Amino acid sequence: SNCSSLVNWRRERFRFEAMKTFVVFLFSIHIVVESVWQNPGFCGTYECPEYTLDEQGKGYEKRFYATATWVSTSAAGSYKNATTTTFSKLQSYLKQLNAEAMAVPYVTMMFPTVGLNVVQNFTQFFFIKPSLRPAPEPIDTSIQLKVVPPKHLYIRTVPIHVTSTADWVKQANLLASSINDTSKYYGTFFFTAEYNLPSESGKRYSEVWFYAMN
Repeated sequence: SNCSSLVNWRRERFRFEAMKTFVVFLFSIHIVVESVWQNPGFCGTYECPEYTLDEQGKGYEKRFYATATWVSTSAAGSYKNATTTTFSKLQSYLKQLNAEAMAVPYVTMMFPTVGLNVVQNFTQFFFIKPSLRPAPEPIDTSIQLKVVPPKHLYIRTVPIHVTSTADWVKQANLLASSINDTSKYYGTFFFTAEYNLPSESGKRYSEVWFYAMN
């Protein structure tokens, strides 16, 4: 009977160890699934840069963006003319990579001056989605490819369709008022982020961004 008891004990011990291993396996699968980046709804069907939410403030968010690759170019002139030129150039570069290369947002860098005017020069950036990396160097020397290191951003969702520099600056001023602490961000420039192509109709989603000091 002692021999029989020992056999039963070993059998139960084996079952316990097997079940424990299975539970650990399931837990590890859960962790992997939870860590997969999911595009926010406002990105629509496009891929967009990966981030985590650092802070949810009143009228703004603070996000931490992972390392990402962007392609950029600049143009001078009015906001509409300059950004039409930069958008066309960057879109042509992406089409050389893949017919479905477009990702969001496309971001424009602005430098506010006195009042609601900005310097008449704009730099636009397109996000290069991970599936297209490493992206080739552009043949056009006016286009630059850049790996942007991790960064913190203060962000305001823009509730209206903005089409002028004056309105973008107003939105940036509202973001500044919400943060209410100029020591937390770089105030000499800001970014506009748009998540819909110019040709898209219907409701649009856009943001203004400040680089955080830390």
